[in-house]
Amino acid sequence: MIVNRAELADVLGVSVVTIDNRIARGLPVERKGREGKSYKFETSDVIDWHVKNQISKDNPQGTPEGASNGSPSDLKQRKLEAETEISELERDKRRIELAEKKGLVVLVEDVVQGFANEIANLRAQLLNLPRRVAPLIVGEMHEDRVKEVLEDEIDILLTELHERALKEAEELNDE
Repeated sequence: MIVNRAELADVLGVSVVTIDNRIARGLPVERKGREGKSYKFETSDVIDWHVKNQISKDNPQGTPEGASNGSPSDLKQRKLEAETEISELERDKRRIELAEKKGLVVLVEDVVQGFANEIANLRAQLLNLPRRVAPLIVGEMHEDRVKEVLEDEIDILLTELHERALKEAEELNDE
């Protein structure tokens, strides 16, 4: 049976966040969600994965694939793997910090806020368009002329927005 992410969370009695975490750990996905389409899961594959990884209500983290009962050699191997992962994470953290210092990283919140501001500005300018165009087309009898005036005014508006965006991008690069 094919289900989406929310339905799978419901069936398993867990949150959608838990489903996302399990996807990152290898939970089989029938179709990845993107561009407005939701994730799809084959429940039999999901159940097999849960059994294979020994995931249950009593053990929600399960047992990692290949993990054993905790013999000394297995524990040493797991410790080595954990230390390697920590080293990789520290290396990634240093790379991110360096990118931040170089100004190559932008906070998502800043991008979202900037985009929201531009959308609000575009909306305001579009709402003002009838006032700008009305005096130019009053008494105009030809449809082609009305279209031409509208296209010219919209082109001016979009050019202004584009130039302002380029200027703001240059200012960010200069910082």
